[in-house]
Amino acid sequence: GAFALIWWARTQRDRRSLVRGFAMIVGVVAAAWAVDAVSLTHPQIPSKVLGVVAVVAIAGLAAVASARSEGTRRVFAVAAASALVLGSLGFLLIDGVEHRWVSATNQYPNVSVRGSLAAVDVVARAAGARPLVLIVNDGDTDDPATHTNTAYGWAKTYTNVFRTGLPGTSAKYQATYLGSLENFLAGRATSSTSGSIGYDRAAESHYQELQLRERTYPVPPAVFLVREYYGGLCNGVPDCTETSRQQRLEAALAEGVAIGPDVVVIQGPGLWSPPADVVGEANVVANATVEALEHHPGPLANFPHTLLVIAILALLLLVPGGLARRWFGLDSTIDRFALIPGVSVVLVMLAGVGTLAVWRGPLTMTKGWAVVVVAIGIGVALRFADAWLRRPLDAFGRFFDDLFAVFSNRDFSVLMGYQFLAQAGQGVVQGAIFKALVFGGEKGFDISVAPSADYLLKVVLALYIPYTFLSPFVGVFIDRFERRRVAWWADILSAAMVASIVILVVFPLGSGSPEHRTWPTAGLIVGLLVAQSVARIALAIKSAALPDVLSGRDLLQGNGLSQAGGGLAQVFGIGVGTIVAGQIAPWVGVLFGAAVLLAGAMVSRQMRRVEARRHDGSLGQEVRRILRTVVAGVEEVAGRPAAALGLSAFQMLRYQFWGFVLMTFALYAKNLVQGGNADTLSQILSGVGGLVGGALGLIVAQRLKDRVPPIRLLLGSMLLLGAATVVLGGILTVAAFAALLFVGFFSFFLGKISTDTITQQAMPDDFRGRAFALYDIAYNLGFIVPAAILSVIWIEGNAARTREILVASGAIFLILTAFVAAW
Repeated sequence: GAFALIWWARTQRDRRSLVRGFAMIVGVVAAAWAVDAVSLTHPQIPSKVLGVVAVVAIAGLAAVASARSEGTRRVFAVAAASALVLGSLGFLLIDGVEHRWVSATNQYPNVSVRGSLAAVDVVARAAGARPLVLIVNDGDTDDPATHTNTAYGWAKTYTNVFRTGLPGTSAKYQATYLGSLENFLAGRATSSTSGSIGYDRAAESHYQELQLRERTYPVPPAVFLVREYYGGLCNGVPDCTETSRQQRLEAALAEGVAIGPDVVVIQGPGLWSPPADVVGEANVVANATVEALEHHPGPLANFPHTLLVIAILALLLLVPGGLARRWFGLDSTIDRFALIPGVSVVLVMLAGVGTLAVWRGPLTMTKGWAVVVVAIGIGVALRFADAWLRRPLDAFGRFFDDLFAVFSNRDFSVLMGYQFLAQAGQGVVQGAIFKALVFGGEKGFDISVAPSADYLLKVVLALYIPYTFLSPFVGVFIDRFERRRVAWWADILSAAMVASIVILVVFPLGSGSPEHRTWPTAGLIVGLLVAQSVARIALAIKSAALPDVLSGRDLLQGNGLSQAGGGLAQVFGIGVGTIVAGQIAPWVGVLFGAAVLLAGAMVSRQMRRVEARRHDGSLGQEVRRILRTVVAGVEEVAGRPAAALGLSAFQMLRYQFWGFVLMTFALYAKNLVQGGNADTLSQILSGVGGLVGGALGLIVAQRLKDRVPPIRLLLGSMLLLGAATVVLGGILTVAAFAALLFVGFFSFFLGKISTDTITQQAMPDDFRGRAFALYDIAYNLGFIVPAAILSVIWIEGNAARTREILVASGAIFLILTAFVAAW
């Protein structure tokens, strides 16, 4: 921070800016002192060193500010900045040498293990295509403070280090066995002697991977045991002493033939034994490695090689970034000095990722130089093809500039902010409550309490049927009251109600499932209904108010941004709510969702121009008008063919995608994984498919809005969804469902944007709220009707019935699409 301020001060002329700079640099020094004083960082800076650095920083800024000539200011700035940077790095180095990590004796792995790894390399090359098994073990008891077991972490660490001793071509043969040598030789997984679930899961997963290697390469395995990595010798042994522990370790090492100072290859029936010449070569290599590490050559030994390394490092750090410096605008001396090495590193890393992604296999010298050539080639391209490369990038940038240009309209931005917060709050609350419904009311995801599919379908019906009858009244309120007031009170009351649900339902639920418990289930459904209602109110307000904020061609663009942004906010909210509920507790997730709704209420107070005229009248008068006016909305939609078409097509899209496709996938997901997590699979496929497909639908709508009428976009999206369901619905694989969800989200977003635009253009302002409240009815029926049908015809785990449901629903949807086209 002080470095940046000093360099900034060099460019400032007026005294007021320099005074602000003094204040800021004092703040930087004070913050550094406070951080160091409360021991937030390690190592701590001694007070004398901190005082010297503070003096340098303040004196440097004062010298720059007081100097009159540009040359003098530059000299002071460079001197002070260099002193700060070099002093900071020097402190780290000196402190490390004196107290910490900069030591030839502080090595991981240590000399003995590195010698063992050199021996492993020799034996692994001789072993050929066979499983290479590392035996590791660690304590099998949980930490009393954290109630966790660290065996998995150590097994992973040991495996990573062990693989550095293997040739690149041998890594695919390697597997690790976590447990005792006795259990490995007996052909079984090791279990914790103290009941540690973490240890048992880690040992079982490693054992399953070992079995997979043995099935893939059905020849006797080569089994290695490294002294440093074989712990847990006192597991299940009462009154274990260091002497008995050492005896058990020596007994384990005696089961094999030594190929290095602290590593053996285990011998026994069904195990590969290295030939005597290989054992001898491995010991020679291991001893030579240990000798070289313990007696390092001097700094000037092999000097030509040292110069070659320096030259290669200079090539890597200077050439790619130096070639590309103009592209990145590195024009000043300080920019080039500070950023060219960083740019070079980034280009080399990107070149490495790209090259190794295409050129698969172990990293070799040839591949390493190929990466360097690609990085330099990127630098050359950025240097000499600047104009040619910028043209597509500029076009890409202009497209997104045009896409998000409507956000320059303040009223549209505030309206979208209110909608996005409402949908995000809905997602957080629903994610947390669904976690409580499916996995209980405490931390974690306990699959043992997961309810049946029949219970979940009944919850869906109980959630969406009530709001279906409330939706028309919501539309009348939106039309007859000031929309900003409706938005404010909807968010405030919803936040208060879901907070009450936490106290009355989620806390008493505990870790159990609400299945077969009437009042907890009812309370959670009320919470879901409240969250659903506030989002639907926000969407109805948005849809009714959007034509008052945007007009002309911007209307379709605004609809697209609203659909994609709202969907993203809802998916993000569900993810946050589920994660918070699982990692902390569901009640925390619900309260966080309530806080998001309160933020949406604050934003709603800033809305302007969200209605063509104000509606005055007492609450009693408005309530008496509800039953008389709701029919008018239905008649108005029915009397306008375009609005009726938009509403009917939206209903069909809801039935097909959100009903039959998504519900069927959710119910069948656990059958797509073996030993995996169906809930995780559902989140990944639906989340990724929703984000990518929805974003692509937004982009396509933006590109085609000026060339293709909305009705054609609607018919195209319906045809694509129906055809994808028929074709992919008969292939019950993870890949097929992933493709179907991607196409489904894309088609739904594109079709929904089109139906919104058709209805908005067909309805006058006074009836838009009621028209889009009818959309809410269609939204709910999109869950209710498919859930009711599935509750009757669904057969748990039956693949044939699942195919029939998907293919039949897709075929019927295509027939209905043809009717819409004829209409």
